Amino acid sequence: MVKSMTGFGRASRSSSTWEVFAEVSAVNSRFLDLNLHLPRELYFYQQEVRDLVKAQVARGKLNLYIAVTRVEEGGLGNLRPDMIGRLLKEADQLARRHGLENDLRLSHLPAFSSLLSETRKNRENPELWTLTQTALQHALREFRKMRTAEGRELLVDFRQRLLAMEQQLGLVNTTFRRNRDTVRDTIMKRVAKLTERQNMTPERLDLEVAMLADKLDINEEITRLRSHIKLFRGTLREQEPIGKKLNFLLQEMNREGNTIASKSVSAEISHLVVSIKEELECLREQVQNLE
Repeated sequence: MVKSMTGFGRASRSSSTWEVFAEVSAVNSRFLDLNLHLPRELYFYQQEVRDLVKAQVARGKLNLYIAVTRVEEGGLGNLRPDMIGRLLKEADQLARRHGLENDLRLSHLPAFSSLLSETRKNRENPELWTLTQTALQHALREFRKMRTAEGRELLVDFRQRLLAMEQQLGLVNTTFRRNRDTVRDTIMKRVAKLTERQNMTPERLDLEVAMLADKLDINEEITRLRSHIKLFRGTLREQEPIGKKLNFLLQEMNREGNTIASKSVSAEISHLVVSIKEELECLREQVQNLE
């Protein structure tokens, strides 16, 4: 399936205790480059988050941002009496030493994070994780929708360019067959030059003629290029990520085009190959956007 590597998705979910916001964005990359921005409450679940994303995304430089807000009315929270006692004592001593008024109040205590017992820090929190999974799944769903929509647009362009290449390749084949006499004359002229050499045995002459004929014959290259185009079109229908496979096919197609151009003795064929390579270059640029 044709899917772009660029995409964006966001979602939020909430409960009576937590509110979770997830945002996913990605651009092109040769591999999956996952950059996580997680709140402290989810540090314990970093690997689970990575596994969830990797199960749905194969390639791309992906940024994942998750924010967590506690919405439960928790009063002063879980206070640590030992730390509170030390704070009150030291605050009183400090005030006396410097002749200041000690106005520390109970309502000030939650501002001191070290006074709160973080029973969930770097530990499991099933309720929060379940909510996070839901938000992340929905964000990834929107992300995939955008990738798929862009992929459909690329697919239309791919098919048009493949068709144009097939038409130009057909003209190359027609031109080559029409100019066979010219090719034969070229071979015979080169053979004539070879026979002028001294000590040229019949066997050696036959070998030289065969080599020259092979160098000027582009039937094999045309056949292989057509086969690559057919395989490219078939790969577009596959379900798994296809970007790397298509990129390899384009390298092979470009190699065949170069060989046809180097073998050809016809300016018309050379011009047609230039048009084919223009289409290949456009395809190559677009394939870099595929997962």
